[in-house]
Amino acid sequence: MSRKRQARGFTLVEVLVALVIVALGMGALMTALSSAAQSTMQLREKSFAEWVGLNQLSTVRLNHALPATGKSEGEVEFASFSWHWQQEVSDMEIPGLKRIVIQVRHAGDDVPKDRWIATVVGFRGDAVRTPMGVMSDWDSSAGVAGGPGSGRSSNTPGKPK
Repeated sequence: MSRKRQARGFTLVEVLVALVIVALGMGALMTALSSAAQSTMQLREKSFAEWVGLNQLSTVRLNHALPATGKSEGEVEFASFSWHWQQEVSDMEIPGLKRIVIQVRHAGDDVPKDRWIATVVGFRGDAVRTPMGVMSDWDSSAGVAGGPGSGRSSNTPGKPK
């Protein structure tokens, strides 16, 4: 008297519970992926805006004359986007030193005028040499005046040349 065992499969309820669990898991996964993609796009946008600001700051620093105190603005194409920058130059307590603040946002009429993506701060001075001609020995290997291998003596006040 042997009985044959019948193969038993999943019931309809078990299959539906498994599908609900898989659906919830996939929903959570899609939400996480979407959030990660959005964060990546925001970081990319912020990086581009900072590069636009740093490029503008470099342009100001490379000019021979000190920038005029006040505000200026402009637009530039960078990384297939149009960017609007606003620059504010102010005097510092140290004579001949200017503080430069550059704010960057997307260009266009539909972009809020106060939604700045990045802010870059830099400084520009008018000094072209050290005070009284004194050269430091910070980098003696580069042939700086007074450093070993430069063939020149330091120009320190009170010491003979």
